[in-house]
Amino acid sequence: MKSLKFKLLSIFFLSGFSSLIYQVVWQKALSQIIGVDHVSVTLIISLFMLGLGLGGAYGGKLTKTKFNLLSVYIWLEIILGVFGFFSVEALRYVNDSFAIYSHSYAVEYLVNFLILLLPTFLMGVSLPIIAHVFKEEYQAGELVGNVYSVNIIGAALGTLMSGFIFIGLFGLNFTASIAAFLNLILAFFVFTLNKENAPRNVEESSDLVERYPIPIKIYFCSLLIGFVALSYEIVLFRVFTSYFGATAYVFTLLIFSYLVMMALGNNFFGRLADTISLQSLSVFLSSSAIISTLLILWGQEIIYLLGLRQNYLVLWPFDTWILYAQILPVIFICMTLMLPVAFISGYFPSIVKTVNKETNHIGSSVGYVYAVQTLGNFSGALITGFILLPFFGTTGTLTFLGLMLFLVTFVVLFPHFGELFKSKKALLISLALISFLSFPSNFYTSVRLFSENNPEFSPQPTKIYESGFGATLGYEIDERMQVYVGRMFSNSFPTRNNILKSKDGCFPLDWLKNVSEVKINNALYIGLGSGLGPKCIRNLYPSSKIDIVEINPDLIQMAKEYGSKDLKFLLSENNIYINDGRRFLSKSEDKSYDLIQIGVFNAWCSGCGNLFTEDFFKIISSKLTSEGVATFNAYPAALKASLSIFDEVKIFSPGPERISDVFVSNVAIIDEKKLSLQSETIENKSFLDKGCIFNGKELTKKLANINSSLDDLPSTEYFINNSQFTYEIDFYSIKPPVDMRVFTCKED
Repeated sequence: MKSLKFKLLSIFFLSGFSSLIYQVVWQKALSQIIGVDHVSVTLIISLFMLGLGLGGAYGGKLTKTKFNLLSVYIWLEIILGVFGFFSVEALRYVNDSFAIYSHSYAVEYLVNFLILLLPTFLMGVSLPIIAHVFKEEYQAGELVGNVYSVNIIGAALGTLMSGFIFIGLFGLNFTASIAAFLNLILAFFVFTLNKENAPRNVEESSDLVERYPIPIKIYFCSLLIGFVALSYEIVLFRVFTSYFGATAYVFTLLIFSYLVMMALGNNFFGRLADTISLQSLSVFLSSSAIISTLLILWGQEIIYLLGLRQNYLVLWPFDTWILYAQILPVIFICMTLMLPVAFISGYFPSIVKTVNKETNHIGSSVGYVYAVQTLGNFSGALITGFILLPFFGTTGTLTFLGLMLFLVTFVVLFPHFGELFKSKKALLISLALISFLSFPSNFYTSVRLFSENNPEFSPQPTKIYESGFGATLGYEIDERMQVYVGRMFSNSFPTRNNILKSKDGCFPLDWLKNVSEVKINNALYIGLGSGLGPKCIRNLYPSSKIDIVEINPDLIQMAKEYGSKDLKFLLSENNIYINDGRRFLSKSEDKSYDLIQIGVFNAWCSGCGNLFTEDFFKIISSKLTSEGVATFNAYPAALKASLSIFDEVKIFSPGPERISDVFVSNVAIIDEKKLSLQSETIENKSFLDKGCIFNGKELTKKLANINSSLDDLPSTEYFINNSQFTYEIDFYSIKPPVDMRVFTCKED
């Protein structure tokens, strides 16, 4: 019996492991197709939930048939595995084929839902089937707690392995193939198990209908809990960027921690569900979730009062060994702050236990409750992403979710509200109400800006914007606004009577102006930045028309409200598009440009790497005019990618201590005669004496061990595993010896 239990638990562990590998991979692939703005992310999450919910509902019905459930499960894994091998390319091919029709999010959502309906549906079907297979080994509450928690632990490890190791080393396609191979192994393993044991199908009794009508309030509670659970996930992702920044690894750690807390909640409260009623547990679960939310909202202040430097928690890619050392404490803090998730997750096994008392059929009980809860997940993702957070902010949304948890308790206890006035329950309710009163009016006022040079200087935000995009914080220091998205530096711009300027002048565009005959009539600048880039284009090419694409609407609003006069004038006279830069360019069929400048300088932030891949450079190449030119920071992986797309690749190096830029074109852009006179013709000579312009192909030897950044292997984002960010790594140093974007004039 124990051997059989272990085998069945192993099946569910590996099933969860492979499923989350798929989700991480598909979400990354879809981010390159749909975008990484808040609309795209919310739609992607809800897409998965809808497929899982439909699968859970059908799986519940399937357990009432005479099919051998293990045989059904074998075919589920085979079909899922076959699809998995081709899934990434299928997503890209179908989206490319429908690109002409998919200018709206609704069309893209429908297209990708249809592509992923089959695999997500199959994943949803598997839970009630395996739960029903387990019915003879466990009691209902313990069964759901153990089985589902093992599945979630597998999912958590799948998230961690894919995000930290597989994608960075092998790329998206190969990582999806690992999951597909696991599906086929599972199918074979279950096939041998099926031959060794009696068929695991429905009971021979034909009495498969519910013995008593299931109260509609139970399903209503399940719907609300699903809503609250997914809403907490979305809110926590936003909140935690203010703790740890916004790299791809931070989101991997957050999903991992979230799933681990879900598993702990399901396992612990699943065991209690067999001895304690849902009515008795509900007050404790809802009140504890609300009380523990204080850890999230006051965590920044607690860390600050303890004297800990929050910058140490940010997973900066410029560190080496310290990056690895940060992972465990970050996971610990994540799981501590996610304590509410464990209490919310405790509802699932208890509700299943309650439903199973009426049906006496565990497979259908799990399937139906899972389907209803996943429908709540789906609605929670959409309503939280598009309504609650934009209109009520983080604190307001968490308050609303707390009220929904109270509503769940009232519905569960109806009509026996007298239970609320019993001493222990009344105390919990009172503490929860006090917690509501203790919620800060705005969580982000506690996000302090720390200075490496002056540790005592830790100002609070001057201005806070919260929208669907996230939280944008402005710190006005010395008449300059430092802009952060959560804990991640975004840019800075002058305020009041200052003017847009830089000690580097207009490098590298001023160099281009002086050493080439390129005419710029239409320009695209991706990422507003400080506004200096578009201003330089205007100053150097006065007749040019400039399109500025910025993903963060709050940054534009902040610049309009606090920016200097010339920045406000710049915004008023150019075309501003609020969009994901890659999405904008790929959907702009009627646009072509003489200059495309990628003004995003943090290629390692989550989603930013999509602008530095070989695949995106192909899009750029197709949007350039015959003599057009594009420019970006000289990240080694991006530089290598450009060499395979463009005929002309030039490195503009301002010296050994400053960041180099890459200029790419499909034709020669440098006038050699002007180049020989550059020191005389370029006005900005502050760093010209050490600078030069040289052919990118001269770096072939230097880039030999660097992987070209691809959509499949986005090296500029996944920097832990492949050393793509520096060309000299000293594992024992705190900082790399040289910035990865610096190329000197004499490269060996």
